[in-house]
Amino acid sequence: MKYVVIRTSASSSMGMGHFTRCLTLAKMLKKTGEVQIGFICNSDFPINLEEQLKLEKFEVSKTKEHSLHVFDARIDAECTIELIKNKKIDWLIIDHYRIDEMWEERLRPVVHKILVIDDLANRKHDCDALLDQNMQSNQGKRYVGLVPQHAELFLGPTFFLLHPDYYQHQHKQKKKNSEIEFVVNFGGGDPTNEISKILSTIEKHSSQLIGSHFHIVAGPINPIKEELHRRCLPLKGVSFYKSTHMPTLLANADFAIGAGGTTMIERCFMGVPSGIIIVADNQIEGTLAAGQQELVFNLGRSESVKEIDILSFLKSCLAFSAPMEQIRKNCLEFNKLLHKKGEHPVISMLTRG
Repeated sequence: MKYVVIRTSASSSMGMGHFTRCLTLAKMLKKTGEVQIGFICNSDFPINLEEQLKLEKFEVSKTKEHSLHVFDARIDAECTIELIKNKKIDWLIIDHYRIDEMWEERLRPVVHKILVIDDLANRKHDCDALLDQNMQSNQGKRYVGLVPQHAELFLGPTFFLLHPDYYQHQHKQKKKNSEIEFVVNFGGGDPTNEISKILSTIEKHSSQLIGSHFHIVAGPINPIKEELHRRCLPLKGVSFYKSTHMPTLLANADFAIGAGGTTMIERCFMGVPSGIIIVADNQIEGTLAAGQQELVFNLGRSESVKEIDILSFLKSCLAFSAPMEQIRKNCLEFNKLLHKKGEHPVISMLTRG
């Protein structure tokens, strides 16, 4: 049995995007029955996420990294070495924006191979393989000179790590009723507080949104989820969730509002037209590329998106405008790109030989 260790981090301040895609990958590996999996995370890793890993029977260790402190790559590398030096690690998987070639070189003596998951293409890596599953306009050239020549590259949404539940729900018949269903979610933590902005829009303009129902998903590490819940209670046509089974919710959705990144591709796969509010720099390129392909409606960067912009998007959805219907068709066509049959190429690489 192979031993795979995943180094990633999550917190309410940094979000949980890295963790989420690593958890999906870990579950895919677990399903093969050929891999033992351990996670190495930050010291303030949320307890509910740690419990989630333990329920999956994954090992959990922590470095000295704290999400609110300056990241010291040297200290983190040495701490990671201490955690794994007596184990035979077949693959070390890294999903962390602060880790680069220097950190990876230090780990080389204690691991067999290294897989990096990245989407920034802004630093060098000492790795044997690299996965960048995001949409980018110049995907094929982004990592030239940033990885060793021998490194195996998996670039673009063709290699997206999609949770198996999405495949099971994608063809589910949508409910036939008079309400238009919206899903609102900005990841696990919503660090820029976009949900509050959307709730304000609903509160002030409810008369213009008759016939709609909003499913507000705060996320498991959202620090103000209780406040958001209280705001939702008196609102007609609004349901609140701290967390939920997103494939099921999206299977019944007509439209969505959310961030770029991983969740954007999930919504595209489910054929749900969505308005994207860019909440982090690493989402800019992917959102622009998706917008150019008419897969999403790009509302802009968080700081520039006002309530009037959100209201305009919602009204366009309620009118089932031609642009929104075209986005729906493009999304359904887009999902044909993703691997549906057979084993994912990254899983095959991690388990072979």
